[in-house]
Amino acid sequence: MDVLMRDIDKSFDDSGNRRTIFHKASARFDSGSFCVIVGKSGVGKSSLLNLISGIDLPDTGEIRVGDHCISAMTDTARTLFRRRHIGFIYQFFNLIPVLTVLENVTLIAELDKAPAQKAGPGPGICWNRWGSGTGATIFLKPCPAASSSGWPLSGPW
Repeated sequence: MDVLMRDIDKSFDDSGNRRTIFHKASARFDSGSFCVIVGKSGVGKSSLLNLISGIDLPDTGEIRVGDHCISAMTDTARTLFRRRHIGFIYQFFNLIPVLTVLENVTLIAELDKAPAQKAGPGPGICWNRWGSGTGATIFLKPCPAASSSGWPLSGPW
């Protein structure tokens, strides 16, 4: 789905001072394209992602993802839209320790009551798609104590 941001204004209250993150910002991200967002800490990278996903709303302007106007949706509608159409992988992620990585990944689809075959591919398919030749490991047991990046994963193991 294409992402379109038109004339976005967004500011925050920062210890009594108004901090403008975006002023009349417009952007388009075409479906199928690969985009990288880079910048110093505090310039608005996470704010941009939060706006596009509907986690946060702009002060003014319009955000569209495909045919959906994110900026006009209710909080519940934005939550359901995110659950069905948007995925995030955070630098500091929290996995549910009693679930495997695969179960953690497919949990949102299960919350959305998707049929088992839509909740996610089987482990063999995951390995072929993501692991084969990349050095990645798909864990079929409860999550390991650390991720492949070396960051510790929360929870007792």
